[in-house]
Formats: sequence, C-alpha cells, structure tokens
Amino acid sequence: MNNVYIVEPIGVHKATIVWLHDIGLKGVDSVQPLQSLGLPNIKWICPTAPTRRVTSLGGEETTAWCDITKVSESMHHDFEALDNVNSFVAGLFSSEPEHVIKGVGGVGLVAAQALYFASNYTFGGVTINLKIVVGINADDVAFSAFARICADSLHLAGFPIIHK
Repeated sequence: MNNVYIVEPIGVHKATIVWLHDIGLKGVDSVQPLQSLGLPNIKWICPTAPTRRVTSLGGEETTAWCDITKVSESMHHDFEALDNVNSFVAGLFSSEPEHVIKGVGGVGLVAAQALYFASNYTFGGVTINLKIVVGINADDVAFSAFARICADSLHLAGFPIIHK
C-alpha cells in the first residue's frame, strides 16, 4: 500500500482523519473534495489501496482495501483482510502528535471498514485513541440484526449513532 496523499491543515492542527477511498479509486481522488469542505484544523491522510482482484466485480483487478468474498454473519473468512487494513490505518497514525484528535472514515464499502476499525478500538484490538468515525453512503453489507449488534457496541463505547 503506497501513494499516500496528505491534506495539511491551514490552521492549528487539531485533528487527523485517515480517509479511505472506495473501490476503484485512489487516495488522490479524495484530496479535492476534502479540501472543499473548508475544515482548516484537520489534517487528512488519504492512502491508496493496493490493486487486487475483487470477487464481487467478477475478479476484475482494481484498487480495493480488501476483497470481501461473500457476506455472512460470522465473516471469519474476511477478518484477516479487514485486520490487515486496520494495522495499516493504525500505522498511519503512528507519527501523529498525541494531543491531536484522531479519526477514520470512508465512502461506500470502506465506510464499513471505518466502522470495523472503530469496533476494534472499542474492544481493544486497536490502540489508537479514536474519537471520530465517518461512514458515508455505506453499502448495506450487513444483516440488520448484525448491524444492530455493531451499532449497540459502538453506542456503549460512547460513539453517537445516527441512522439515516
């Protein structure tokens, strides 16, 4: 995983958010939309996913954070890939100042990856002091009962849950 693009804060650096792009895109594709938000105190880290074959796209080779081979409630077959992305994201925070608020987010399928990162923080699998989680336009990739369990876990950890 390489090609990491950084949007530096133009004001006082108060937060760093690792922003994950959707399937088929690159980190650079996120730079202009994030700059247009006009959030002067946030540093955005926009990495590019590796190129891999994606099962849900008929084996097409494209940039993707992981290959979710099938949707199931247990997802044991996909945890290794999800955990590898979590380790990569945690590594991106390693050089960030301790006092800076840290967050992770994404659009589309990787919104689920951001939520998985947050759930791992909640249960001690990720040691980053995470305060922000953003998931936009997330695909409905979880059974509703499983999604409810995840939402309850995040809520118990202090994250506000907004269903739209």
